Amino acid sequence: SILDSEEVSPLTISTYRQRIGLFLGMVAEYNLSLDQVTSTEVRLFLVQLKNQGIIPSTTDAYFRALRGFFNKLIVEHILPPDFSPMAGMKAPKMQVVIPAAPTHEDVYKMLALCPRDTFLGIRNRAILLMFMDTGVRLVEMSTIQRPHINKQYDLILINGKGAKQRFVPLAKTAQKALLKYI
Repeated sequence: SILDSEEVSPLTISTYRQRIGLFLGMVAEYNLSLDQVTSTEVRLFLVQLKNQGIIPSTTDAYFRALRGFFNKLIVEHILPPDFSPMAGMKAPKMQVVIPAAPTHEDVYKMLALCPRDTFLGIRNRAILLMFMDTGVRLVEMSTIQRPHINKQYDLILINGKGAKQRFVPLAKTAQKALLKYI
Protein backbone atom coordinates (compact mmCIF):
# COMPACT_ATOMS: atom_id res chain seq x y z
CA SER A 1 0.00 0.00 0.00
CA ILE A 2 1.10 3.55 -0.63
CA LEU A 3 0.74 4.50 3.06
CA ASP A 4 2.72 1.54 4.40
CA SER A 5 6.02 3.42 4.03
CA GLU A 6 4.71 6.38 6.05
CA GLU A 7 4.67 6.52 9.83
CA VAL A 8 0.92 6.31 10.27
CA SER A 9 -1.26 4.21 12.52
CA PRO A 10 -2.97 1.04 11.30
CA LEU A 11 -6.34 2.77 11.82
CA THR A 12 -5.26 5.63 9.52
CA ILE A 13 -4.18 3.14 6.86
CA SER A 14 -7.49 1.30 7.16
CA THR A 15 -9.47 4.54 6.90
CA TYR A 16 -7.53 5.70 3.84
CA ARG A 17 -7.92 2.30 2.18
CA GLN A 18 -11.67 2.47 2.71
CA ARG A 19 -11.93 6.03 1.33
CA ILE A 20 -9.65 5.46 -1.64
CA GLY A 21 -11.27 2.07 -2.28
CA LEU A 22 -14.69 3.65 -2.55
CA PHE A 23 -13.37 6.14 -5.09
CA LEU A 24 -11.55 3.42 -7.06
CA GLY A 25 -14.78 1.43 -7.15
CA MET A 26 -16.50 4.36 -8.85
CA VAL A 27 -13.56 4.73 -11.27
CA ALA A 28 -13.85 1.02 -12.12
CA GLU A 29 -17.58 1.39 -12.76
CA TYR A 30 -16.71 4.02 -15.40
CA ASN A 31 -14.05 1.72 -16.90
CA LEU A 32 -11.34 4.32 -16.37
CA SER A 33 -7.69 3.88 -15.48
CA LEU A 34 -6.09 6.21 -12.94
CA ASP A 35 -4.36 8.23 -15.66
CA GLN A 36 -7.77 8.90 -17.23
CA VAL A 37 -9.34 10.31 -14.06
CA THR A 38 -10.05 14.03 -14.21
CA SER A 39 -11.34 16.58 -11.75
CA THR A 40 -14.81 15.84 -13.13
CA GLU A 41 -14.75 12.31 -11.72
CA VAL A 42 -13.44 13.57 -8.39
CA ARG A 43 -16.20 16.18 -8.19
CA LEU A 44 -18.82 13.61 -9.19
CA PHE A 45 -17.57 11.32 -6.42
CA LEU A 46 -17.79 14.11 -3.84
CA VAL A 47 -21.31 15.01 -5.00
CA GLN A 48 -22.33 11.36 -4.68
CA LEU A 49 -21.06 11.37 -1.09
CA LYS A 50 -23.07 14.50 -0.34
CA ASN A 51 -26.20 12.99 -1.94
CA GLN A 52 -25.77 9.90 0.26
CA GLY A 53 -26.01 12.15 3.31
CA ILE A 54 -22.32 12.12 4.18
CA ILE A 55 -21.59 15.11 6.42
CA PRO A 56 -19.32 17.89 5.08
CA SER A 57 -16.41 17.12 7.43
CA THR A 58 -16.34 13.51 6.21
CA THR A 59 -16.57 14.65 2.60
CA ASP A 60 -13.59 16.91 3.31
CA ALA A 61 -11.71 13.91 4.72
CA TYR A 62 -12.41 11.98 1.49
CA PHE A 63 -11.15 14.99 -0.50
CA ARG A 64 -7.91 15.14 1.52
CA ALA A 65 -7.43 11.37 1.16
CA LEU A 66 -7.81 11.61 -2.61
CA ARG A 67 -5.43 14.58 -2.84
CA GLY A 68 -2.81 12.69 -0.82
CA PHE A 69 -3.38 9.57 -2.89
CA PHE A 70 -2.80 11.29 -6.22
CA ASN A 71 0.18 13.25 -4.87
CA LYS A 72 1.75 10.02 -3.64
CA LEU A 73 1.16 8.32 -7.00
CA ILE A 74 3.06 11.17 -8.67
CA VAL A 75 5.91 11.08 -6.12
CA GLU A 76 6.20 7.31 -6.58
CA HIS A 77 6.28 7.79 -10.40
CA ILE A 78 3.14 5.71 -10.84
CA LEU A 79 1.50 8.68 -12.54
CA PRO A 80 3.38 11.23 -14.65
CA PRO A 81 4.51 14.53 -13.08
CA ASP A 82 2.06 17.40 -13.37
CA PHE A 83 -0.80 14.89 -13.55
CA SER A 84 -3.25 15.24 -10.76
CA PRO A 85 -6.99 15.52 -11.15
CA MET A 86 -6.83 17.34 -7.81
CA ALA A 87 -4.64 20.18 -9.12
CA GLY A 88 -6.41 23.47 -8.65
CA MET A 89 -9.35 21.89 -6.85
CA LYS A 90 -10.43 23.50 -3.61
CA ALA A 91 -11.65 21.46 -0.69
CA PRO A 92 -15.41 21.41 -0.15
CA LYS A 93 -16.64 24.26 2.01
CA MET A 94 -17.38 23.28 5.56
CA GLN A 95 -19.24 25.09 8.25
CA VAL A 96 -17.05 25.11 11.32
CA VAL A 97 -19.06 24.16 14.37
CA ILE A 98 -17.39 24.59 17.72
CA PRO A 99 -18.99 22.29 20.26
CA ALA A 100 -20.28 23.86 23.44
CA ALA A 101 -18.27 23.11 26.55
CA PRO A 102 -20.17 21.27 29.25
CA THR A 103 -21.42 23.45 32.08
CA HIS A 104 -20.54 22.82 35.73
CA GLU A 105 -24.02 21.39 36.12
CA ASP A 106 -23.43 19.01 33.19
CA VAL A 107 -20.19 17.81 34.74
CA TYR A 108 -21.80 17.20 38.13
CA LYS A 109 -24.63 15.28 36.45
CA MET A 110 -22.17 13.10 34.53
CA LEU A 111 -20.12 12.39 37.64
CA ALA A 112 -23.30 11.59 39.58
CA LEU A 113 -23.96 8.81 37.07
CA CYS A 114 -20.70 7.13 38.12
CA PRO A 115 -21.25 5.12 41.30
CA ARG A 116 -18.10 5.07 43.43
CA ASP A 117 -18.67 1.51 44.59
CA THR A 118 -18.76 -0.37 41.26
CA PHE A 119 -15.94 -1.14 38.87
CA LEU A 120 -17.67 0.57 35.93
CA GLY A 121 -18.56 3.60 38.02
CA ILE A 122 -14.97 3.98 39.22
CA ARG A 123 -13.67 3.53 35.66
CA ASN A 124 -16.15 5.99 34.15
CA ARG A 125 -15.44 8.58 36.83
CA ALA A 126 -11.70 8.30 36.16
CA ILE A 127 -12.29 8.67 32.41
CA LEU A 128 -14.51 11.74 32.83
CA LEU A 129 -12.13 13.44 35.22
CA MET A 130 -9.15 12.68 32.96
CA PHE A 131 -10.91 14.11 29.90
CA MET A 132 -11.94 17.25 31.75
CA ASP A 133 -8.58 17.74 33.40
CA THR A 134 -6.24 17.01 30.50
CA GLY A 135 -8.16 17.42 27.24
CA VAL A 136 -6.48 14.32 25.80
CA ARG A 137 -7.95 12.50 22.83
CA LEU A 138 -9.80 9.22 23.33
CA VAL A 139 -7.10 7.23 21.54
CA GLU A 140 -4.45 8.90 23.72
CA MET A 141 -6.32 7.99 26.87
CA SER A 142 -6.69 4.40 25.75
CA THR A 143 -2.90 3.97 25.56
CA ILE A 144 -2.10 5.23 29.08
CA GLN A 145 -0.14 2.67 31.08
CA ARG A 146 0.68 2.62 34.77
CA PRO A 147 4.35 3.65 34.21
CA HIS A 148 3.10 6.78 32.38
CA ILE A 149 1.76 8.23 35.64
CA ASN A 150 4.28 10.30 37.57
CA LYS A 151 2.69 10.82 41.01
CA GLN A 152 5.67 12.77 42.33
CA TYR A 153 5.25 15.59 39.80
CA ASP A 154 1.52 15.18 39.08
CA LEU A 155 2.22 14.45 35.41
CA ILE A 156 1.06 11.84 32.95
CA LEU A 157 2.91 10.81 29.80
CA ILE A 158 0.66 10.92 26.75
CA ASN A 159 1.45 9.13 23.50
CA GLY A 160 0.02 11.41 20.84
CA LYS A 161 -0.43 11.30 17.09
CA GLY A 162 2.63 10.55 15.01
CA ALA A 163 4.38 8.78 17.91
CA LYS A 164 4.84 12.14 19.66
CA GLN A 165 4.97 12.08 23.43
CA ARG A 166 4.19 14.86 25.86
CA PHE A 167 3.72 15.31 29.59
CA VAL A 168 0.36 16.64 30.74
CA PRO A 169 -0.31 17.93 34.27
CA LEU A 170 -2.83 15.91 36.21
CA ALA A 171 -4.80 17.40 39.10
CA LYS A 172 -5.03 15.47 42.36
CA THR A 173 -8.74 14.66 41.96
CA ALA A 174 -8.24 13.08 38.52
CA GLN A 175 -5.05 11.38 39.67
CA LYS A 176 -6.81 9.81 42.68
CA ALA A 177 -9.71 8.63 40.48
CA LEU A 178 -7.27 7.12 37.99
CA LEU A 179 -5.24 5.36 40.66
CA LYS A 180 -8.42 4.02 42.28
CA TYR A 181 -9.47 2.61 38.90
CA ILE A 182 -6.04 1.04 38.37
